[in-house]
Amino acid sequence: MEEKKLRIIQMMDSYYPHVDGVVNVVDNYATHLNALGDKCTVCVPRCGKYTDAFPYAVYRCPSVATGKSFYLPAPGLGSSMGRRIGAEGADIIHAHTPFMMGHYALKMSKKLGVPMVTTFHSKYKDDFLAYTHSESFARFGLKYMVKFYSAADEVWTVSDGAAETLHEYGFKGEIRVMHNPPDSEMLYPDNPQELIESTYKVFGALCPGIKLLFVGQTIWQKNFRLILDSLALLEKQGVEFSLTVAGSGDNASEITAYAAEKGIAHRVYFLGRVSDRKLLQGLYLRSDLFFFPSVYDTAGMVVQEASMSKTPSLLMRATCAAEGVTDGENGYLCKDSPESAAEIIAYLARHKEDLQRTGINASRTLARDPHEIMQQVRQHYLRIIERKRQKQ
Repeated sequence: MEEKKLRIIQMMDSYYPHVDGVVNVVDNYATHLNALGDKCTVCVPRCGKYTDAFPYAVYRCPSVATGKSFYLPAPGLGSSMGRRIGAEGADIIHAHTPFMMGHYALKMSKKLGVPMVTTFHSKYKDDFLAYTHSESFARFGLKYMVKFYSAADEVWTVSDGAAETLHEYGFKGEIRVMHNPPDSEMLYPDNPQELIESTYKVFGALCPGIKLLFVGQTIWQKNFRLILDSLALLEKQGVEFSLTVAGSGDNASEITAYAAEKGIAHRVYFLGRVSDRKLLQGLYLRSDLFFFPSVYDTAGMVVQEASMSKTPSLLMRATCAAEGVTDGENGYLCKDSPESAAEIIAYLARHKEDLQRTGINASRTLARDPHEIMQQVRQHYLRIIERKRQKQ
């Protein structure tokens, strides 16, 4: 008997040309699900100048520019999105946000009589505090979020730590941990040296010494002060190093200025957003260590990508990004201090053979198969759809 092909809708509050971890996840979901024969459509707001050249359909709704890189979705303002969804139908809707598009997903799921699953991706309290500096607003925002998650047919998180965080926010329901699928393009290549050489042709040579890499948004929540403070200590100790930063964000200019203030601007290469995935893979491949001490991320997709390139990561101990990492075996764990991170990097600069061993272990134990994950996602979709059907 032929397996049922699903009509799936993914909803998110932002999309390309804006890039972050969740955008990449939604892209991976839609790409894989369509490759499996399903019809997966992505519903997102208009975000600046965009070109939707994807192997899946993208429906855009009106949005309001906020003055930063974020656009506030307005799916109810003269949008054809709802009409198109209503005409085509859906079997399940997956919301990757608890905000505007998440509530729109909830509305459409009720209208169509189909289930809605949602994934909790971020430590939103940190975002509330970073942008409003108000504990009372943060508490209000968390209540708003918890109400949304409580209305969903099923709630997923991307790590055990993320599930714990959501419960700390006040959510009382059941949570399923469903890991994010990494990008298939980041699987270890047949031509690693060719990709490495391409990065030097595009970005130029690096300072001598241990080659560090950070990939992600250039925002303070990613613990950039610890990163740059630890490198300033290494500079004072005479340890040779370079740090490549691939990413953009609202605090990019402040972070660049802070690197100059700490006297390490000549060793830090701010590349901005690197949209070419093969070029990005070359950056992972040429690096000795992926430096990602973020306490903000609920799951480190970039840690996955680094491990797929056999590059070990230096992470903050007891964080979501560090789940599955055993210190000195398949990665490295530092304390929440620049001194701790600097001590580990200084040691590894003198023992690069340790980096190679740990990187191989990371590729064996941390890198997940995106095809296997998406097969699991699809089976859970079918389970949720059937459960909803039985209740109706």
